[in-house]
Amino acid sequence: SITINSLDGLTGNGTWTAESGGSNLAVNELYFIDGSNSLQFDVGATGGSIVNSTMSQVDLSDHDESSTLFLWVYLPTITGVTDVRLRWGNDASNYWSRTSTTPHFGTAFVTGWNLVSFAWNGATETGTVAPVTIDYLRPTVTTTAAITAIRIDKVFSALPMIHEVVYYSKFLFRTSSGTFQETITSTDDTELLNLDTDSYPLYFNKLGMLVAQQTQG
Repeated sequence: SITINSLDGLTGNGTWTAESGGSNLAVNELYFIDGSNSLQFDVGATGGSIVNSTMSQVDLSDHDESSTLFLWVYLPTITGVTDVRLRWGNDASNYWSRTSTTPHFGTAFVTGWNLVSFAWNGATETGTVAPVTIDYLRPTVTTTAAITAIRIDKVFSALPMIHEVVYYSKFLFRTSSGTFQETITSTDDTELLNLDTDSYPLYFNKLGMLVAQQTQG
């Protein structure tokens, strides 16, 4: 992953300001995910934003339309929270934008820290963005009521990776329609074993042993 901005201070990497309903922007030294601080701000009845257009340029050319951007949002309450939005690009006229109505892990925002993701593929491009010089960020929290002390920390971009996961399942069988189940429920031979080339002989041999015992009485 590539860190775009750590949000450790108001002027540590460019200058952060509040706009469009955002106010009381400050550094929070107690609640943070990465680094040493987060940025805290209040939002009005329809939400608010913070923006940085002077930060150090980040080369995301290898991530262009392939990665997912992430940011951490601390919500002191979820009442009235509609979505979280992110703009990233070169300036206020040339940027990508995306809206997330749920956190990356889960089906709804929670009180506390939420990791919010924004897939680059499918994002809306305004103007023409040069991914080699990303130096503009604008996170927004959209609400239906004013909220005090929202915190935002660490904006980063990460490319997807393929993981092979090995796991055990209690569903040894499946029906002809593909439904996984713990036991055989049909009297015919249409149900299948969820076993591969290594585990199938173990099952076959164990079954043969049990059949032999029953045959011998």
